[in-house]
Amino acid sequence: MKLIKTILCSAVLSLASIGGANAAAVTCGNASLGIRTTTVDPALVGGTCYGGLDNLGDGALVSLLNDQLGLVAPTTTVLIDRDAANSNGADLNITGVGLQTGNWSFTSTLWDSYDRMFLYFHFGDGRDDPSTTSTTDPDVFIVELARVDASGTWTFSGQTGMSNIALLGFDDGTVPPGGGKLPEPGTASIALLSLGIAGATSAWRRRRNRSA
Repeated sequence: MKLIKTILCSAVLSLASIGGANAAAVTCGNASLGIRTTTVDPALVGGTCYGGLDNLGDGALVSLLNDQLGLVAPTTTVLIDRDAANSNGADLNITGVGLQTGNWSFTSTLWDSYDRMFLYFHFGDGRDDPSTTSTTDPDVFIVELARVDASGTWTFSGQTGMSNIALLGFDDGTVPPGGGKLPEPGTASIALLSLGIAGATSAWRRRRNRSA
């Protein structure tokens, strides 16, 4: 029986590790505009990453992300919350207003409603030396989050402070390509787990018969 428990525990840990495999620190920028970057930890490796200019209003931000994701009505991005103050107690909570680093967190149950979620950052405009590519570096960034992470840190490489952060998401009832939803155990994984359980059961029965 101890052998069965060991195999079951190992199988569960292996399947659970699949979900966290795509979560890591992700740095997003736009080298064509300048040297500024934003790092979100954890975020979705290989997910949406956008760096651009201008402080976007709510409608413009939703439209931009729709374009980035190729979404067409009636499927559309939803602006869940937007903060320009530290720890305001709503769905999204942030720290670091006016600074170059801080924290973010949101209600974890939001993952029950959205297939993918994203953080939007806006920082003060201006050039950051020693950039030689532009007179205005990127000041807005969008970074996709990894399911089911609901808290982490952010760091800005520029010399101005953070103005506001927004949380966005969308749900079309499926897992889009590149999405961060935890994968369902595949047929091969289930078969492997079944074989492990069957083998452990057989070994336990043989041991019991020998001791009888």
